[in-house]
Amino acid sequence: MKPEDYRSIRAGKPKRKGKLSARKSRMLATSQEWKPITSPQVAEAYSSKIEWAKKLIPKLKKEAEASEEKEELR
Repeated sequence: MKPEDYRSIRAGKPKRKGKLSARKSRMLATSQEWKPITSPQVAEAYSSKIEWAKKLIPKLKKEAEASEEKEELR
């Protein structure tokens, strides 16, 4: 058969959409579920980091504003 005479069986048809196996789709579904923080140690660590950040951010803003004012005066 000559290459110019060759016609694909799927010519003119829409592209196939890939399907996931049942096992893979279940695996993806379980990995995308929301999981609460169950460990008390983990919850405590996150809450302490949030509190630390809340206390630190205003200090950093004040320091940045003070350094900007110093540079403006120069």
